[in-house]
Amino acid sequence: KGLYDKFGGIRLHTIQKIGGTPYKTDKVVLEEMERIAKTDLNKKAKAAAINFLAKNGDTKYKSVFEAALNDSSYSVAGAGLKALAALDPANAYSLAKKYGTDAKGALGTAVTGIIIDKGTEADFELVSKSYKDMPPSFEKMNGSSKYAEYLAKLDNIATIKKGIDDIIEFRNLIPEAFRSQV
Repeated sequence: KGLYDKFGGIRLHTIQKIGGTPYKTDKVVLEEMERIAKTDLNKKAKAAAINFLAKNGDTKYKSVFEAALNDSSYSVAGAGLKALAALDPANAYSLAKKYGTDAKGALGTAVTGIIIDKGTEADFELVSKSYKDMPPSFEKMNGSSKYAEYLAKLDNIATIKKGIDDIIEFRNLIPEAFRSQV
């Protein structure tokens, strides 16, 4: 019943909880998730429905994911990009480059993740800027290892050094008493 609730927060909560139940593959549930992903006005519920359908891995939802890329909400567009990247990994990099020019929020996170995984030396400025623009947080701390993995793929020593300087600069923001815990 929560999927049909008029309050978007209830729909969102239901979508998040239903993934761990036997109903996650139920035909009626999947149809309702598709409807929410296509038409819901609550952007967070819409993004959650797209993420739910993406975990299903069915290519019949590809048009839903493609439509989500053009949504005004970064969370919906990010969910759509992640879903398309899971369905079509070969095309993920070009989509990330296309939609990454002004990406923020969930879309920015999806773009950066794809570019870190599939990116080249030419993408360094984008990846570096994304890393530097992240506020000091647990997310940035976890992102540091992904950034280091990206740097390990590069050949240009000067670029690698710039990247390491970015990571050191973040590390130096952490109070010295807590650095041993990081």
